[in-house]
Amino acid sequence: MRRHRRGGRRSAGSLESRSRGERPAAPLERAVAFLVSAGLPTYVAIGGGYDVVVSQQAALAIWWAIGLGFALGVLPRGRPVRGAFLPLVAVAGLVVWTGLSLSWTDSQERTLAELARVLGYAGVAVLALTALDRRTWRAAAAGLAVALVAVTVLAVGSRVAPGIFPDDEIARALASDRLSYPLGYWNGVGAWAAMTIAVAVGWSCHGKSAAARASSLAVAPVAGLVVYLTYSRGATASAVIAMIAVVVLSRNRWTAAVHAAVSVALTGAVIAIVRGQPAIAEGTGGEGGAVVALALVLAAAGCGGTAVTTRNAGLDGFRASSRSSRFALAAALAAVVAFAFVLGSGAVSSAREQFSEDGYPAADGDPAARLASLESSRGAVWSSAIAAFGSDPLRGIGAGTFEFWWGRDAERSEDVRDAHSLYVESLAELGVPGLLLTLAFLGGLLRLALLTRIEARRSGAAAASAAFLAAFVAFLVQAGVDWMWELTAIGLVAIGGASVLVAAQSRPRTRRPRLTKGRVAIVALAALAGVVQIPGIVSTQRVRASDRSLAIGLESRARELADDAVSAQPWAASPYAQRALVSESEGLWEAARADALEAIAREPTNWRHRVLLARIEARSGDKAAALAALEAAARLRAGASVDRAFLEAEVDRLAGGE
Repeated sequence: MRRHRRGGRRSAGSLESRSRGERPAAPLERAVAFLVSAGLPTYVAIGGGYDVVVSQQAALAIWWAIGLGFALGVLPRGRPVRGAFLPLVAVAGLVVWTGLSLSWTDSQERTLAELARVLGYAGVAVLALTALDRRTWRAAAAGLAVALVAVTVLAVGSRVAPGIFPDDEIARALASDRLSYPLGYWNGVGAWAAMTIAVAVGWSCHGKSAAARASSLAVAPVAGLVVYLTYSRGATASAVIAMIAVVVLSRNRWTAAVHAAVSVALTGAVIAIVRGQPAIAEGTGGEGGAVVALALVLAAAGCGGTAVTTRNAGLDGFRASSRSSRFALAAALAAVVAFAFVLGSGAVSSAREQFSEDGYPAADGDPAARLASLESSRGAVWSSAIAAFGSDPLRGIGAGTFEFWWGRDAERSEDVRDAHSLYVESLAELGVPGLLLTLAFLGGLLRLALLTRIEARRSGAAAASAAFLAAFVAFLVQAGVDWMWELTAIGLVAIGGASVLVAAQSRPRTRRPRLTKGRVAIVALAALAGVVQIPGIVSTQRVRASDRSLAIGLESRARELADDAVSAQPWAASPYAQRALVSESEGLWEAARADALEAIAREPTNWRHRVLLARIEARSGDKAAALAALEAAARLRAGASVDRAFLEAEVDRLAGGE
C-alpha cells in the first residue's frame, strides 16, 4: 500500500478541462437542471411508478420541453462527445420496431402503451444530452440524488410512522408485510433503495466537504432498511452489486470499502432491532416505530462520523500497489472457487431445485424467511417467454402482450403480465431485433458513462460518476430478473442518471443555434412523440372516472365518460369493456353485448373480455351463448376448467348476479 499525493496532472481531455474564455454556467441554468432532475422522478415515483397516466404525463412534458427548447433556440446547450448519438440511434430503432409491432400484435392498446414508454425513455436521454453539458451535469446528478433520498425516506416513513400519511396511504403501506409504498411494488421499492445505496456510498467517499460526505453516508442505513423491509431477494442482490460496483468504480477504493463495510454493519444492527418490533417487521402498524426511528438516527450518525473520520485520517490518499491489487484479486477468486467447490454439490443443487419448483416461499411466520429461499415462479415465466420467442424469432408476439401468451401457454393459474426480465421479454415480444436494440441502447449508455468515470479528475465528478454508474449497473442486473423496465420511475432514474453522465462530456455551445431544417424536423418529431402520449392519458383517466361513477350509481355520468374513453382510443379494448359494464348495469343487454364483442375484437386473446361477455349473456338469459363464451375464456386462461358441469354452474352463478 502506498500513499497517493493529491493534485496530479490532468489530461487535456478530462471533464474538468476548460477552454480559454469558457464561461461558467449561470446559477439559473444549474437551478433548472437540479429542479427538473429532482422533481420529475419524485413525481413519477409518488404517483405509483407504474401508473400509465403519470408515466405518460412525464413523457409528454419531456418531449414538449425538448420541442419548445429547439423551437426557441434554447436547445441544444452542449456539443455531445463523439459516439454519444449511438445509444440515441439504438433507442430510435427500438421506437420504430415497437411501432411496427402494432401491425402484428394481439393488442394495439398494450403495444401503444409500450411505444409510449420507450419514447419516454428516449426523451430522457435526448433531454439530458441536449440540455446539459460539462458545466451543469453535476447539478442534474445532485437533483437525481435528492429524488432517490426523498423517496427512500418516504418509503421507510410509511412503515415506521404510518400515522403521518393520509388514511388511504396508510392502507397501502400496511396492505402487506412487504414494503411497497410509494411505488406500489416491493421489488421496485427495493431496487430504488439499492440505487440510493450506490449513490450514498459513492458520494460519501469523494465529496469535497466533511459535511457532504457525512450526510451522504448517513442515508445508507435508511436505504438498507428499506431493502430489508421489502423482503426482496432481487433488491438484496442489487444492493450487494451496487456496493461492489461502488468500490470498484471509486477513485478512493479504500475509503469506499470502509464506508460500505460500516454501513452494512450498522444497517444490520438496525435490522436486528426491527426484528424485535413485529408491527414494523410485518407491516401491521406503527407500534415500535419510535424505537426503529431512534436506531436509524444512531446508525446514520455512526455512518456520518465514519465518513468524517476517514476523510480527516487521509484514507483517500492510500492506494494499493499493482502487485498488491493483483494478489488480492487472485486470493478473492481462489476463495470463491473453493467456496463453490465445497458447497456446490449441496447448496447449489438445492438452490437449483428450489428455483425450478415454480412456487413461492412460504408467507407464514417470519417474512424475512423468503430471503433464504430461491423458490420462485421465474423459471416457468421465463420458459414461457422463450417459447413465445420461438413462435416468431424475428418479430416476436408484439410489445406488451406477454400476458396473453402466458394465459394460453402456462399450466399455472397465476396472473402474470410481464415476463419479469427485460431481456427475455424483449426476445418474446419483439424478437431478436428488439433485444439487440435494447442492448445497444443500454450498453451504449453504460460504455459512455464509464468513459465519464475514467475521465473524472475532480472529487465532485468522481463522486457523481461512480455513484450513478454503480446505480445503473444495479438497475441492469435487477431488470434481468424483474419488471423494472415497466416500472417507469425506476427506469427514469437509472437511464436518466446514465444519460447525465454521458452529458458530462459535452462541450458548451458558445453561440445560439440557427434555425435549420434539421431543427424544424426535431421540433416536429418532439411534438409527435408528445402526441403519442395523449390518447392513453385521456382514455385511461376517463375509464377510471367512469368506473368510479358507476360504483356510486351515476350511470349516466359513467356512460358519458366511457364514451369519451372510446373516442380517445377507438383502437383500444379497455374503453369498450368499460362501456359494456355500464350498459350491463343498466340492463341494456344488446349494447353491452356489442361493446363486449368490440373489446374481444381488439384483444382476441384476452380471456377477461370473454368472461365479461359470458356474464352479459347469462344475465340476459342466453345460456348457450354464455357457455360458449366461458369455454372460449377457459381456452385462453391457464388453470381454468372446461368441465361442462362446472361451466353450467358458473353460468347459473353469473345469471344470479353473484
